[in-house]
Amino acid sequence: MNQRKKAVDSAIKSDLRTVANEMETYYTDAQAYVGVTTTGSVATLTGASPAVTVQLSTGNSVTGTVSGEAYCLVGSAASGKATQAWVYKSAAGGLQPKSVTTCV
Repeated sequence: MNQRKKAVDSAIKSDLRTVANEMETYYTDAQAYVGVTTTGSVATLTGASPAVTVQLSTGNSVTGTVSGEAYCLVGSAASGKATQAWVYKSAAGGLQPKSVTTCV
């Protein structure tokens, strides 16, 4: 069971890095960060024009908030499939340690 959760954790972390890469690419073009929502297994940069979407691993979701010139992403899986929610903070250097589970 733990091996499955570790595999899901790895997929969430990979999805977070992919979404963060798209956030940075969008910022380069638009000079602004936008939020992120997930529908099904597709993350969408909300307010991005043209639309920017990222295909996530099955069952994963990523949400994101913006605060000034920084953003925070939270990646999670269906209840019980991962060890925890994982956090990516742009202002804090990226993927956060296991002890950080929220953007606050």
